[in-house]
Amino acid sequence: MENTIVIKGLTDLEKIVLTTIAEGMYAEVGFSDVTIEDVVIESKLDSKIVRGVISSLIKKGLIVADDVYGFSPEPKRTFYCLTEKSYGLVEEYVGEEGILKAIIA
Repeated sequence: MENTIVIKGLTDLEKIVLTTIAEGMYAEVGFSDVTIEDVVIESKLDSKIVRGVISSLIKKGLIVADDVYGFSPEPKRTFYCLTEKSYGLVEEYVGEEGILKAIIA
């Protein structure tokens, strides 16, 4: 698996949430508008479970939280984005800016 990053040591729930976030990524590298609500809907997991898993993925350096301040009625939203460690999970990113394909083992 030369030129491939293998992401190891994840629980089954972490794999589901990380994959769900990766599937929601689009546009340029690093851009995301994936919210916790999106992850809950797509993964069909309870929101409390998703919050805990997101916290764990942040601690592992695989995702980051980006607070975006807007206007009422939604003055603040938190978007979740992959990090350089996990960009390669998005097929469209592979090859851009030296990004290697990533797989979850």
